[in-house]
Order: sequence, then C-alpha cells, then structure tokens
Amino acid sequence: MTPPPSLRILGCRGSVPVAGDRFLRHGGATTAFLVTTPHGHLHIDAGSGLLDAPKADPLTPRVILLTHAHWDHICGLPHFPPLYDGRTPLEIAATPRHNQPPEALLDLLFAPALFPVHPAHLRASPVTTTPLPPTGSLERFGLLVDWCEVPHPGGASAVRVRTPSTSTVLVPDCELHALQDSALLELAQGADHLLLDAHFDDHELPAHRGWGHSSASEAAHFARKAGVRQLWLFHHAPWRTDTLLDDHVHRARRIFPNTSAAFAGLTLPLHAP
Repeated sequence: MTPPPSLRILGCRGSVPVAGDRFLRHGGATTAFLVTTPHGHLHIDAGSGLLDAPKADPLTPRVILLTHAHWDHICGLPHFPPLYDGRTPLEIAATPRHNQPPEALLDLLFAPALFPVHPAHLRASPVTTTPLPPTGSLERFGLLVDWCEVPHPGGASAVRVRTPSTSTVLVPDCELHALQDSALLELAQGADHLLLDAHFDDHELPAHRGWGHSSASEAAHFARKAGVRQLWLFHHAPWRTDTLLDDHVHRARRIFPNTSAAFAGLTLPLHAP
C-alpha cells in the first residue's frame, strides 16, 4: 500500500548547525523540510538537515523549493546525493533575489573558493531551474504550494502546502513586527499546522531589530490571530538548548495554548485521519 503524503522536518535550527547533549531533543541541523508523496518528493529549503533525508528510489523526481538563499538554508545542497545521480529528475525553484536566479545560485555554491566540485560534475537528469515570482502558486506531485514575501533582509518566502484535506504553513525566517500587509495572515489563515520563526526571546529582540527574525511571543500572537490549529516554534537560535526551548514554549502557551517546539524528525500528516 502506498503511504499517504506527509511532511517531515529534517532540520529546524537557525543560523548554524549545532551539536551536543544540550540539543538532542530538537536537533542541531539547519532548516530543511521533506514532503513525500506517491509521485515525488518536495524539499523545502536545503540546510544541513537535507542530508538526513531518507534514501529513495533514484528515479523518484524531486523538487527543491528555496524560501531564500541564506547559508543556513542552502548549505546541504552541494552534498545532496541526488545532484550527482544521473537517474534523478531534479528541479530547483526559487524567487530570484539580488538578481540571482536559481542557476546563478548553483554557480555561487560551487565556486572554487567555496567548494571543490565543479558544477560540471552534477549529473542529475536533468537539473532544471525555475525562477518564481515573489507571490504565486504551483502544483507539484498533487500538492498545491502557495507562497508570499515576508520581511527578512534580502527577502524570504513563506510557504503553504495544501492537499484536499490539510494545509501546513512554513515561515522559517520572518520579522513579524515589520509586516506591512496582510499577505502572510491570509496565507496562514486557518492552517492545520503553522511552523513559524521564533528565533529570539522578547528580551533579545531590542538588540536584534532588523535581523529578520521574530520571538516566541510574537509567533504565538500571530498564530492566535490567524486561527491556526497548532503552532510549532521554529528556526531555533543556535544557543537555544532543549531546556531553554522548554521555557520558550511555556511562555508562548500563555498566549496560544496549542504551541510546541519543532524538532528534527517531526512528521506531520498531509491527509485526513
């Protein structure tokens, strides 16, 4: 029997990967999601967590959708085995930022000063690149994917993944206090699951205005306003240990009770029970 679609968190850390006993419950890999369907795999972001993606039939088509190209969201890409397998159909889709379309991003990643392997060694069959508008929709593998721009230095996208019975919204990087329109609220409205940037604590925010991230309490207020079913705090700061994340969640639950901290390995169903 073919398993139904699901979304799995492969990495939920922000800025840089971390390791050690203090980070075991939530994981230390940076941002990467995997949506599996009977027809193909949709990857959203390609941080170091991308390398924890389970092996699949090399003929399985894959799409990598990048919310933006900051290093913690793309650092797993040069090490991703399907890039070097001539049997794997692979599409990389992203909104161009700083006049860098997806194919230029690959050239940057594989520049000799940064990586020893030349892009000519990529053998995915074929590697296609798709530039995306700042706001839009696409359909892949039976999934409807919507996105919109959110406040973050250099720009970033929030993404909603929909099936006929569920919707999950992913907002890895966003400075909520800087929102100037209702696009994100409309995107998140009524979602079953909202994974939202909660990088900072309230007391850390004043020194980090303009860094492009939100606090746990801001995330909780937004979740309540959007009427979502479950909030998952996400993009954990590299210094936020498991114990500190427990405190993070406790404070956020005073505002929005259905709050938890995202963790690597969390799998969310994209189908009705």
